[in-house]
Amino acid sequence: MGTAELKNALIEKIKSMKKREVAFFYGRIIEDENFADKDFYQKWDDIPEADRKNIDKGINDLEQGKKRTFDSFTSSFKKKYQVK
Repeated sequence: MGTAELKNALIEKIKSMKKREVAFFYGRIIEDENFADKDFYQKWDDIPEADRKNIDKGINDLEQGKKRTFDSFTSSFKKKYQVK
C-alpha cells in the first residue's frame, strides 16, 4: 500500500469516526509528535529559546516549591480518591 492509499484510507476512517473518537485520535497524534520531539534535539542549544525558557521556569518553580512533582501529585491523587 502506497502513501496515497494510506492517506485516503486514513481520511475515510476519520470521516466515519464520532466527534469524541476524532478528538482522542488527534490528541494521540499530537502526543506522539511531542514525544518524538525529545529525540529531535541533540543539545540544549538546539532547543528553541522559548522552550528553553519554559523548561528553566518549570525547573525553577519546582525548586521553589511552586509546583509539585509527579510523584507527589500521584500520591495525593491516590489518597484523595482512595486508589490503590
